[in-house]
Amino acid sequence: MDLLQEYNENGFVVLKDFLDKSKIESLENAIKSNIKFFMEKNNLKITENFHDEGIIQLNKIRKQKNQFDSIQVIYNTIRKLPEFQQIISDEKLIKIVKELCGINQINKNASPYIWEGFIRIDPPKDNTYELKWHQESYFTLPNSNAVQLWAPIINETKKEENGTMTVIEKSIKLGEVPHHIVRQNENYISESIIDENVKNINLPKVNFSMKPGDVILFHQHLIHKTFANNGSKVRFTMVANYSNPYLEDFKFMNEEEVVIFHKKRTVNAEENMDYINAFSKKGGVKDFKTIAN
Repeated sequence: MDLLQEYNENGFVVLKDFLDKSKIESLENAIKSNIKFFMEKNNLKITENFHDEGIIQLNKIRKQKNQFDSIQVIYNTIRKLPEFQQIISDEKLIKIVKELCGINQINKNASPYIWEGFIRIDPPKDNTYELKWHQESYFTLPNSNAVQLWAPIINETKKEENGTMTVIEKSIKLGEVPHHIVRQNENYISESIIDENVKNINLPKVNFSMKPGDVILFHQHLIHKTFANNGSKVRFTMVANYSNPYLEDFKFMNEEEVVIFHKKRTVNAEENMDYINAFSKKGGVKDFKTIAN
């Protein structure tokens, strides 16, 4: 079975030891330098594994509401690092993405549109931004046949250690599943597939143990989530979304338009218009204690 057949059958492909080691090392060094800079600004001790301890300590500081949020600045900075951009636009990677999202069938000289790219930072025992089961089609450009990249950086990802991604294999065959606006926890609201609907899906779940250099590419309709990080190390993961802008029904939107478009088409949108109207693309809503069911 070739990659495209595997992708269309299971909804994902895993590429082991795929990314260039020198590019991985350069990105890791750039991320660690950023973390170290903010540790020094906060007079934190630089230890051997400072990238883990630094994020953990800076995360504690940011939870004090009157303190500067270094984690948010690190997140926004490292997503724009040239070392990261080099990886997600790697020629070998893009060649596969073009095949998976259907661009090669339209024009082999064309390239995908990188809708978004960022590096998630998930500190241990902090589930603030943990997402439940969902599909990327509720978070990306409509009708784009998007391919999503998920790949660890710095630390390995394992369910038992720092959590990892899990998917429902072959769930792309279900098409798009209705999503609800769901309160994930006290501080985070997002679009998800409710637990009752997931329980009715009789398909196998697959958990991934991955090392830096490994990559998962998956279809926008693959149902997936990440496990909580209950270990002692930070989970750093690269995420990128590649759209096919050459499809006849493709519609370009800016980030804010995409966010509102998908929220308004959730099953319970009418019940949550206060939340939708209050939503800001720069960090969610300002006050949602009394909104969202």
